[in-house]
Amino acid sequence: MTTLTIQGNIPSKKNRYKIARGRMYKPKDITDFEYSALLQLQSQYKDDPILSDVNVEMKFYILRDKDVDNLATTILDCLQNAEVFKNDKQVVKLTASKHKITKADGDESADIIIKKKL
Repeated sequence: MTTLTIQGNIPSKKNRYKIARGRMYKPKDITDFEYSALLQLQSQYKDDPILSDVNVEMKFYILRDKDVDNLATTILDCLQNAEVFKNDKQVVKLTASKHKITKADGDESADIIIKKKL
């Protein structure tokens, strides 16, 4: 079992790509978060990429209401980019929940538990 935490405001990537000069690109808040998440995940996960199927549980601690499926998609992409697992197609079970917090509770974050399927 692997437990990871990502700190920061998790943006939704869905329908957020922009077009300028005939090219599509990601907004700065998404690329900034992806880079921050990559560094955080690489500092916490030092093993080789997981090659087997996995079950993933995510708990999101958020300040304002967001779609949990969009949050999960963003985090799955970050886990793949950080080579925690090779491909998010390896996820055979995904459980995601969101929990509202206040500014007094601290910054937004995501707790992630990954269990290898045997």
